[in-house]
Amino acid sequence: MSTEHHIIPFLFEAKWGYKDNEGNVLVEPLLDYADDFYEGFAIVRNDNGLYGFLNSDGQMALECQYEEAMKFIDGVALVKTKDGNWEHINYAGEILHNCPWIDVFPYSEVFAVVRKPINDIDQICGIYARYGYINEERELVIPCNYSEAFSFSNGYAKVTTEFGDSGFINKEGKFTYSHDIVEPYDNPENVTP
Repeated sequence: MSTEHHIIPFLFEAKWGYKDNEGNVLVEPLLDYADDFYEGFAIVRNDNGLYGFLNSDGQMALECQYEEAMKFIDGVALVKTKDGNWEHINYAGEILHNCPWIDVFPYSEVFAVVRKPINDIDQICGIYARYGYINEERELVIPCNYSEAFSFSNGYAKVTTEFGDSGFINKEGKFTYSHDIVEPYDNPENVTP
């Protein structure tokens, strides 16, 4: 959590609230979930299981109305609406465009791993995950053709093809088995679930 926010989550009798660095309660412990702050917002969940965003003043910036929510990255958050659609929103909660991906993972070297929904043909073929990459404009730049994908590091990302071949791709999506590329994936945070 960035120290600029001076507000931290705390747990009291199985409920979450927020207090400042001096211990003053700013948000009463009534929440089922309270996250740290990213870009001035924290994801919270109410007792109805819906997610919203708290601002760093301890005020609800976006009411708890989402089935799922991911933190803001570069001013954009991914949320799942009550009708089951994934949408990108800005700080004001405005929908930027329909999101064709189930998951969007954090950006690394201006690319983010995304996972597309499984269609009927994928299910028949036994394919349960398809990963690709988007750029900072949220445009798909490397197609969702991988059963496993990792974040970019040193210009390369480790991937596994739908046929089970493991190797690396560069930022143009060119695949290689090259053993000359140093594997930069010792940090478990780089792993795509």
